[in-house]
Amino acid sequence: QLNLPHIKRVIRVLEQAANRHESEAFHDFDAQLKELSKLHIEAKDNVKFLSTLERHFKSISQGSLPEIADTIPPMMGAIRMVWVISRHYNTDERMVPLMERIAFELAERVAAELDVKHVFRMEPHDAKKKIQSALNVLEKWRETYFKV
Repeated sequence: QLNLPHIKRVIRVLEQAANRHESEAFHDFDAQLKELSKLHIEAKDNVKFLSTLERHFKSISQGSLPEIADTIPPMMGAIRMVWVISRHYNTDERMVPLMERIAFELAERVAAELDVKHVFRMEPHDAKKKIQSALNVLEKWRETYFKV
């Protein structure tokens, strides 16, 4: 919105008035505008990098347990690339919450797939297979997390 032609004209008029009258209000506005521009660039950068992870996140939230297990290593590789390349998503304060959200989603998916009432009603062979798939997901997460 700040790039609209009529807004740019208003900002130029305010800037000229501030230059003539040393307006404190304009200087505060200008500082806020610069901070907003900086945050906008950061947000665009984050979207660019995090959008590369979107298909992995969809697999985790919608896929079967074997699909989730297969998704974890390439997802972690992509997250590592984001960590290395991104100018803004390369700090612990940014990456730790992302990893926590991924771990939480994995735990939720495993818990949903291993609903106790449902598992005890399954044939033993099918229940064992489902439990093994869930265990495989969690082991793959731990293994890949510590490897990356």
